[in-house]
Amino acid sequence: MVYHLLAVVSGYILDLIIGDPYWFPHPVRFIGKLISALERIIRRRATTAKQLRRGGVALLIITATVSGAVVWGVLYGLSLLGDVYRFIGEALLCWTILSTRCLAYEAKQVKKALMKGLPEGRKRVGYIVGRDTQELTEEEVIKATIETVAENTTDGIVSPLLYLVIGGPVLGMVFKAVSTLDSMVGYKNEKYGDLGCASA
Repeated sequence: MVYHLLAVVSGYILDLIIGDPYWFPHPVRFIGKLISALERIIRRRATTAKQLRRGGVALLIITATVSGAVVWGVLYGLSLLGDVYRFIGEALLCWTILSTRCLAYEAKQVKKALMKGLPEGRKRVGYIVGRDTQELTEEEVIKATIETVAENTTDGIVSPLLYLVIGGPVLGMVFKAVSTLDSMVGYKNEKYGDLGCASA
């Protein structure tokens, strides 16, 4: 248990120091590609709302299972090499599941952009929110940033830490997969109302 918690703490420290470099092949990108590929397959085969809802359940189960299984396989392979290798692998995986530094960085970038002018602030906040930002006032840009930081503190820091402590990187990555599903397909609209129902 102490070994496990040390890996989580080490991963969190790495996240504080390094964050999520843009060049790094982050696992969430691969999860996103998997979701997109599965969505295309489901949409080709599903012709009714009921089939889309069933496909959405399959999308959730497959994405979460594959994400957890890959991490389990990596850790199992590392454990065959020795405890030190498994610990390093677990710490690095914990790091990729957290996003403390990245969240703080993006919020600071909005602040810096606003200091250059409202158009720059609107453009920058558009990187971290999923809505049109072209007509936002300065106050609305600030509010949008605060809302995003608050929401992503839960999704990117508090919840992942909880799942990492309970089940290590395997459960942490399963949570990350479900969170990514929610952000990609979990919308109550015409396009995703059926397919994204289970993920939401």
